[in-house]
Amino acid sequence: MSGIYTGKPSGRTGNQIFQFCVGHILASGLGVGFESFPIKGHPGLVSSQPGIPDRERLNRLKLKFRGHGGKFRPWADVMKSAKEHKGVSVIGAGPQNIQYIKPYRDHIRKWLGYDKAGESIKEILCHVRLTDYVNLKWAMTPEYYLLILRRFKKGLPNVPVRIVTDEPNHPMLSVFDEFDGEVLDLNPEETLNRLARSIWVIMPQSTFSFWPVWTSKNLAQAWMPLPNNSVWSPHVRYDKYGTRFDFVDLYDPDVFTPVYGAETIKERPEQLWGDVRK
Repeated sequence: MSGIYTGKPSGRTGNQIFQFCVGHILASGLGVGFESFPIKGHPGLVSSQPGIPDRERLNRLKLKFRGHGGKFRPWADVMKSAKEHKGVSVIGAGPQNIQYIKPYRDHIRKWLGYDKAGESIKEILCHVRLTDYVNLKWAMTPEYYLLILRRFKKGLPNVPVRIVTDEPNHPMLSVFDEFDGEVLDLNPEETLNRLARSIWVIMPQSTFSFWPVWTSKNLAQAWMPLPNNSVWSPHVRYDKYGTRFDFVDLYDPDVFTPVYGAETIKERPEQLWGDVRK
């Protein structure tokens, strides 16, 4: 029996959800079995089709989502590879492309449980991801958040600004003082739920943040950073030989307001500690 298997977890929560969703969609399209590892905080993400017997004995094919030069493979090519393989097709890292999941947004909202997230919250929620993102230099600069707030909040003077972060005591958060920003001390599951309920969201370049915002039924506007030189750059870069490389492509124009050229601390490391409030 052929089937789709998510294999070993890749990365953290946001990336693992990509493995699950793309595997589920692929198995449903092919009419084959689907099996997945559990994802913490998402009890609804379980194998919803018959399991794959003796998968260790079957031939395995690790599906590739990027072809030559790092360019994303068309969905039809991915499905063709899985269809022609007679064993287990394994979903590994890499399926972070909006085209793979966009037609299934309503289904994914239910899988993730965000269709029952709760009533909307009238607030501007800033998701500030630090910790590992500081080490990777993927964290957004304070100026990224401040530029949006200074332009947008003028029309919503009475709407509170709140911050969710993995480091609620980080000195950087003092930049939100000019907006009387309240830092919420939430665990990861509570953070996901809050992102799904807020009416306005300023996102970092994080798949953890992407899922609840992209599937939200409460959202009025969300800002997505598209830096010039990072994993969420505007999707295409070229090396010195002119070879094309596609990186993470999660920008959905029907949902997000793009912030082109948004800077990370890779370009402006001093902003992680410096005063940018003037």
